[in-house]
Amino acid sequence: MSTFPLYENLKNDKQDSIVDKPDFITKFKKIDTTSHSLIYALIKSYQIDKKINILSSSLPFDGVKLKTKGRIKFNLVNLPEELQRILYKFILLDSKKNVKKKN
Repeated sequence: MSTFPLYENLKNDKQDSIVDKPDFITKFKKIDTTSHSLIYALIKSYQIDKKINILSSSLPFDGVKLKTKGRIKFNLVNLPEELQRILYKFILLDSKKNVKKKN
């Protein structure tokens, strides 16, 4: 069990959404820096929850640290399906939040 409530809520959400990868990528490109940080926290929480290479110092799921902007890049296809669904649910929530801010 994680101590990150956002991760737990998204993981335990029984609505089994199918990840629309083109929609995921389009919406992901529009998220802000805070949401990028939350996505990394969700990925890390999943890694810890599932006990996947938790002793390794490398980035999980073949993530790559970019030299520019100090960001980390993950390839969606390298992420487990369950994690893809968790992240997609977050992306959908985040995009709704941004629509409300504009109105």
